[in-house]
Amino acid sequence: MKAILSFLSAFWVVQVTARFSEPQAPFQANENSLTGVSSNFATQWLDESKQVILKGKKELQRWYHDGREFIKQNELMYELVSHPAFDEHQLRVTEPDLCDSSVKQYSGYLDIAQDKHLFFWFFESRNSPSTDPLVLWLNGGPVFPRSHALDYSSSTSLSTPASPTAPPFTLAPLRARTYMPSSNSSSRAFLNIPNCRFTSAERVTQEHTYVQMASVPDYACEGPYPLFSDPQGKECTSLRSKVPTCQRMLKSCYSRQSRLVCVPALLYCETQLFGPLVQTGLNLYDVRKTCDREKNSLCYEEMNWIETWMNDPQVKVALGVDPSRKFSSCNTAVNVGFAFQGDGAHNSAELLSELVDGGVRLLIYAGNADMMCNYMGNEQWLEVLDSSFQAEFVVAKAIPWITAKGDQLAGTVRSAGGHGFTAGNVSFVTVFEAGHMVPFDQPEAALDMFVYPVDS
Repeated sequence: MKAILSFLSAFWVVQVTARFSEPQAPFQANENSLTGVSSNFATQWLDESKQVILKGKKELQRWYHDGREFIKQNELMYELVSHPAFDEHQLRVTEPDLCDSSVKQYSGYLDIAQDKHLFFWFFESRNSPSTDPLVLWLNGGPVFPRSHALDYSSSTSLSTPASPTAPPFTLAPLRARTYMPSSNSSSRAFLNIPNCRFTSAERVTQEHTYVQMASVPDYACEGPYPLFSDPQGKECTSLRSKVPTCQRMLKSCYSRQSRLVCVPALLYCETQLFGPLVQTGLNLYDVRKTCDREKNSLCYEEMNWIETWMNDPQVKVALGVDPSRKFSSCNTAVNVGFAFQGDGAHNSAELLSELVDGGVRLLIYAGNADMMCNYMGNEQWLEVLDSSFQAEFVVAKAIPWITAKGDQLAGTVRSAGGHGFTAGNVSFVTVFEAGHMVPFDQPEAALDMFVYPVDS
C-alpha cells in the first residue's frame, strides 16, 4: 500500500513494486446481485462527484470487503484506492493477465479531477516486490501513448500481427535501486516515442531548441547516415542558410515567452529545416530506412499492430478500459493544440539544472540513426546545460561503450560526476546502429544502459 500512496503523490506511475492482496468475492458479483459477497457488505450508489468522474451508461455499484472498496461499472470492476492527504484523487485498479502471466500486473486510472483520468499499467518486480524500489517509466508527450514504449521496448513484449511475443531481454528482475530513466533517442522525446518530450515531468525537457535546431544541417549533411550526398551541395547550403533566422526567432521566443512569438518560430524552424528532409522519402526516426508516409505517417508498421492489439475488446476489459473507447496511436488534435501554443519552441532544458544540482542523476541517450532527435544536437545542448557538473562534462571525452554481455561495441559514453565509481551524475550515450526506438533496434545495449546506472 505504500507504493500506492507513492503512486498518488507522484501522480505519474507506470511501474511499481508493491503487492496488493488478491481481490476476493466482490469480483464474483453479477449485474443484479452480489453473489459471494458476505451479508455485511453495503451496496450503494456512488456520490454525485464520483458519478461525474466515472461516467457510464449503466448504474454504478459500490461495496466493501475487508476494509477495501470496490466498484462495478459497464461490466468493469475496480478496487478503489485513496488517501486522506489526496482527497481529490483516487485510483481505480484492476489486475490484467496479459503478455506474461508470471508477472503480477495492475492497471486502471488515476482520477485527478472530474474530467481528468490518467491511465496506468504497472508490473511487479520479479525479485522482491515488498522491498524493491519504485521504478518510474515516463514517456510520451500529450500526443503518443505510453503503451508504445511498452510494446516497442525489449523490456516487455512486442506486438505482432498475431499476438505479443515474449521479450528476449527484460528489466523486471533488475530493479534493485531507485533510478529514473531519462532518455533521448529523442531529445524531443522521453524514451522511444516520436515527437515527444522527456524527463521528470515530460515538459521539463523538450531540449534546448535553439541548440538542437542548429544541429539539423550538421546531421543531415555530415552525420553517420547523411541524407544528402554532397555536404556542400545546394540542399545542404539551403538548410544551413535557414538556421540563423530559425535561431533568431527562437531567441525571441525565449525572451518574450508568448505564443504570438513562439508559434511562428516553431512553424518556421519545422517547415524550413525538417520539411526538405521529409521530401527525401526516408524515415527520419531511422534514416537507414525509407518511409511511405501515405501508408503510414509514422513510418513504422508496428504502430498499426500495437493499435490493433490495444483496440481488442478483451484487452481493453483486461486493462480496465471501457471497450467503447478507441485507442489511437497518435492524437493529431492534441498535437496541434500544443503546437499552436508554441510548446515545442520553448527552452525547457533550463528546468533540468535544479534537478541535477539537487542530486537527480541524468542520462540522455540517442540512437545515431535518429534524425528527428539527433545525437549531435542532444550532446551539444547537454554541454551548455547549466549545472555544477557542466565544466566537468564539457572536457569529458567520449569513451567506447562495451556491453556486459557479448562484448558488443554498443556506442560511446560521456559522463561527469561519480568520480569514476558510478554511472555519473550527467551522462550522454550515443547508441550505434539504432534509430529513435533504441530498445527495439538494440535490445541488449538498451538493457545494459539501464542496468549499469541502477547497479552503480
